[in-house]
Amino acid sequence: MEILSIGEKIRRARIYKGLKLKDICGESVSISKMSCIENDKIDAEEWILDIVAQKLDIDSDYLKQDVEAQLILNLNNECVNCKENEKEKNINYNLSIAKEYGYYDIAFKLSHLLFAFYLEKNNCDMCFKTVPDYFTMFINSKDEKNRLVYFFDIGEYFSLIREYDQAANYYKNVRLELLSIDPDQYDMLGEATFKEALCYYFTKEYNKAYNISNTMIKYKDYVKDGYVIARIYGLIGLLCVKLGFENYIGYEEESYSLCANNLEYKANISYFFAKAMVETKFEDKVYEHIEESIKLHPKENKKKYYEFMFGIVEVLIKIKKYDEALKYCDSILNYSIQMNINNFIEKAYYLKAILMDKLDNMNMCEMYMNLSFDMVLKINDKEMINKRYLDMAKMYYKLKNSKEAIKYFNLILQSEKKL
Repeated sequence: MEILSIGEKIRRARIYKGLKLKDICGESVSISKMSCIENDKIDAEEWILDIVAQKLDIDSDYLKQDVEAQLILNLNNECVNCKENEKEKNINYNLSIAKEYGYYDIAFKLSHLLFAFYLEKNNCDMCFKTVPDYFTMFINSKDEKNRLVYFFDIGEYFSLIREYDQAANYYKNVRLELLSIDPDQYDMLGEATFKEALCYYFTKEYNKAYNISNTMIKYKDYVKDGYVIARIYGLIGLLCVKLGFENYIGYEEESYSLCANNLEYKANISYFFAKAMVETKFEDKVYEHIEESIKLHPKENKKKYYEFMFGIVEVLIKIKKYDEALKYCDSILNYSIQMNINNFIEKAYYLKAILMDKLDNMNMCEMYMNLSFDMVLKINDKEMINKRYLDMAKMYYKLKNSKEAIKYFNLILQSEKKL
């Protein structure tokens, strides 16, 4: 719904009904005062608005809603509880009004919603473009808690683009600030602690991640969201695996028990344990975790299930279960082609190329790698194109096709010069 000031509502309704200012003033309000109200130069008393609403035959509660009240209402309605394809447009519209009228605390909340929307869509480009305006709303807002929200969101952005060192710094700022003030926001503290430790996990700073994630255990009884603590227990278990600690099992079981009814979470954590155990002293436990994760993962949402299965195939390749990996890869490819999901098709072709290479079938490897490369060009993902240049160069080098290998190495060099 269009956001209008009280004066704009009066003027539009009056003109629509063909009335003049004197027609809505009656004997109680002067024409000059009504003119000032229409032009938003002065605020109208409630009794005046009741008279105007009656003369214009419009709802008095609607008329009394100023721009700020409408923005606050929209924050919870058309900016959140709306169709997914309308959300970005609705947030941007409300944000433009909030900025125009100088309601910066509301503008900050809308900027947060917009940024979260782009994060959820993995839209790195729009996140990057939104940051300057988001920062301006943060600087101009008065609510001190906005600092924590902003820092956390920027941490999420850096995590999305895999700049884990940068992300960890932002999460750390949130964690330390929450501990230094009122640690009343235990759920946010848990989330920041988990995300910071996860960044160190990705950068292979396992001891650092282990120590930070363990600091949250003493607050576990204060966290309302069991999923937050479940993930921390799961992460500590994964770190135990990487550090060679036998007690990983206790953390794994605790993580499961906290999310007993969430089969998707349990399937994912079982997969993460399988992935972590590769090339560790627990490698003999990888396959049973893979079997468990496949059994647990819900099958109703086909797209989400097959997206999950990509990770399963990659782990199966690492533990040399090639026949099983090929079976699942074929299943993913058939679904992807049927549903015409280009990025799924590309990845399935790529994994089949890897499998053919492992099985010493280089003719089929070349065919699937070229099919994968064609799909990457169709998708036009520049980062992925550069990766595939390298894959193609390595493959042709292995095939002793120097001409093709040099061609793709040259393409890599040309691409780096452009950057």
